[in-house]
Amino acid sequence: MEYDLIIPFFNDQKYLVRFQKQVNNQHLLPKNLIFIDDCNKDKNLKKKIREIINKKIKIIFLRNSTNLGPIKSINKGFKFLQSEFFRISSTDDFMDPELALKSLKVLKKYNKKPYIFSDLVCLNEQTHKEIKIRYNFLIKESYTSKEVLDIFKKYQFKIYHNSIFFRTSFFLKDNIFNDLYGDRCDMLNLYYMSFNNGFCYTPGYLSKYVFRKGQFGQIKKNIYIYREIELIHKLKKKLFSNLIKANLLYEISPKAIFETFKYKNKILNLSWLFRSIKYHTWKKIRFLLPSWLISVTFRITTKL
Repeated sequence: MEYDLIIPFFNDQKYLVRFQKQVNNQHLLPKNLIFIDDCNKDKNLKKKIREIINKKIKIIFLRNSTNLGPIKSINKGFKFLQSEFFRISSTDDFMDPELALKSLKVLKKYNKKPYIFSDLVCLNEQTHKEIKIRYNFLIKESYTSKEVLDIFKKYQFKIYHNSIFFRTSFFLKDNIFNDLYGDRCDMLNLYYMSFNNGFCYTPGYLSKYVFRKGQFGQIKKNIYIYREIELIHKLKKKLFSNLIKANLLYEISPKAIFETFKYKNKILNLSWLFRSIKYHTWKKIRFLLPSWLISVTFRITTKL
């Protein structure tokens, strides 16, 4: 099993060395490390990476002449993919040594599935508080597109990009991971691919993302999501329909009740309101509650 690792990087030296060591510690090493230098100040970055990264891993080093941001940088990396699978990662991600091996053993078995993910682990950089949530309602490894729609209808949860491995051929053939769809294109693309081809899941806390102040892709204002919805309706009508069927537009805040926007009557109802209140409450209190209480609360409320 071979996979490539795409890393967009911009002046985040704090976690770089630790991340490289975690790449080296993977029980299944990547074939290629596609490192995108997004116009960093450090001109010796390529040399520093080669000094640490295992020599068995080929480094494909790309340098942007201007700062493009993560989405455009990652899209440059797609053009250099060579392996059957790939993963997109940030240097502040924590990776269990079994992450690649365990994930790809499962995904390899299901050649019609576009990606695999695992359970949620999040670390607050400021408070050092950790959240762990097990998706106990997922009881098998592979799900069809119809099953995915039913799961999202029944349970309120999110798939986090830090645990994802993609099947390269599926991804390159059809995806919406580009800046046309805005800052949330990574999440929208997961929905898009899931509704078309299903997904795979493996239990375990295999990858942890770090919540940081001012982080890229945090909660968007309603007006941003309204524009996003209009674009999706125009370009991807099936995705638009499934997002509404599965009640996945709960990131629109409850203030939407008092606002005017296109497709309001299609989106807003009592089920949406309940999910929206839960989501925005969760965002405010998730790092205030004890970890055990968060897990219990998730199990109780995810199906409501």
